[in-house]
Amino acid sequence: IQDLLKINAPSEKPATTIGFDIGTGASCIYPLLGTSVAKDWKFIATDIDEKSLESARKNVVGNNLESRIELRKVERSVRIAGALKESDGPLAFCMCNPPFFASALDIKQNEDSVCMGSRDEIVCEGGEEAFVGGIIEDSVNLKGRVRWYTTMVGKKASVKAVLRQLRSKGIKNIVTTDFLQGRTTRWGIGWCFEPERAEDAAIRPTVDRQVVMDKRKKKKKTIEGVAVKIFPVPFVEDKSVVSDRLKDLVEAFKTKYGSDRVQAETADDGKTSIQLRVDAKEHGDVKLEFHVDWKDSKNSQTGSMEDTVSVSLTDAYPLGLGKAEFLKASAQVQADIQRTNRKWRRIMAKAQKK
Repeated sequence: IQDLLKINAPSEKPATTIGFDIGTGASCIYPLLGTSVAKDWKFIATDIDEKSLESARKNVVGNNLESRIELRKVERSVRIAGALKESDGPLAFCMCNPPFFASALDIKQNEDSVCMGSRDEIVCEGGEEAFVGGIIEDSVNLKGRVRWYTTMVGKKASVKAVLRQLRSKGIKNIVTTDFLQGRTTRWGIGWCFEPERAEDAAIRPTVDRQVVMDKRKKKKKTIEGVAVKIFPVPFVEDKSVVSDRLKDLVEAFKTKYGSDRVQAETADDGKTSIQLRVDAKEHGDVKLEFHVDWKDSKNSQTGSMEDTVSVSLTDAYPLGLGKAEFLKASAQVQADIQRTNRKWRRIMAKAQKK
């Protein structure tokens, strides 16, 4: 959240950053952590259970944080709006670790899940999707009263459902991330009613990406059901041209999609991964990542050296739209590297005339 607040930040930083913790629980852990790492932060923390609030209050008092953490009891249906006062002023962010499960039966069917907390902290009618849906409804009504609305979810399927809800409300400024700790994965989603800003392009990828919290790296795999595009690229003057042409391709993508929507990472051996964010209009942003690899060999018919280039999709969200956008992007990769499209035919025709 500290990194997230750097995006769409106000021109003048306020003296105090106020956060809102939905369902703080008996430990009041997030406000306690937040106030310890950021000395200018204050919190409003809510809960529906009086016993949990009593325990949370002891923790707040024990850490001498009464002036920086305010606890409020709310009704079961309240997310944000019903807990706010006119005197609260604008909030920098809200946060939530919602109840993961829809019922006690849901818990039993997920025996591998680590369940800690009271029943109210882990069970909610409709599960986390319904709970976060209430936050989204409040956000639509409150809009800029809170700069960044955020939530964590415990099921990967919930990410897609929450994003679908956000896009149905016309919300486009959205970030998502993964939190990995050992074998446990959680997902974070944030949204803002202000438009994305060009000046945030450099820092946005540090937030809107997977965050690895341990030393294990997630292995990239080609997505099943998507054909790998393979094509030959002849050597020019006995040299491979793929690496240089890839650089031109990345610049072409930046011109087409916007420089803040294209990220390229090149390994020491020259192999390249490209990440795109494509504006799919009413569907919102489509995110995809694909890997460009190549290997040189001798053409058996001509005897000339050439590279065999493969383009494979390694990540896409939403998956269906991501696959469709990959087909378009991979076609451009082939055309630009082979230089068979209209743009390069025109450039080469001009060069021949000279």
